[in-house]
Amino acid sequence: MPNANETAPAAQKSAPAAMTSAERFRRCMHFEPVDHVVDMEFGYWAEVFQQWPEQGLPKLPATNPALELYFGLEQVAYLPVAVGLLPHFKPRTIKNDGTYVYYRDGDGVYCRRPVSGESTMPEHLDYPLKSQKDYANKFRPRFIRK
Repeated sequence: MPNANETAPAAQKSAPAAMTSAERFRRCMHFEPVDHVVDMEFGYWAEVFQQWPEQGLPKLPATNPALELYFGLEQVAYLPVAVGLLPHFKPRTIKNDGTYVYYRDGDGVYCRRPVSGESTMPEHLDYPLKSQKDYANKFRPRFIRK
């Protein structure tokens, strides 16, 4: 006679008590039960390594893996693979108004970031690809070898 887990719908099956990150990820991708939701962070701003111990967190090595381990997050490893547009646009600074630096990044996106140097995500102000004409004139020629 099959046990209850073998005959229950996927949503009703129970998850194993302890899972590796790889098993948890695989099961999530197959809509199977897991012990907890997968949580993969993309990194931490440099300031947190100084501020969090002042706010009560134990002093940890200033690395993403140390924080992921402490918080019980998934351990993430990255391959050195280029993503985004290839070939990249040449990044260039457009202006500095004393508060923000305005620039074009490697994807051609017009951005700004604070001059103060604080860790933050850049604010995207404009994108170079808005139409089929933009693709034909600005992007497609970059992909054709001469």
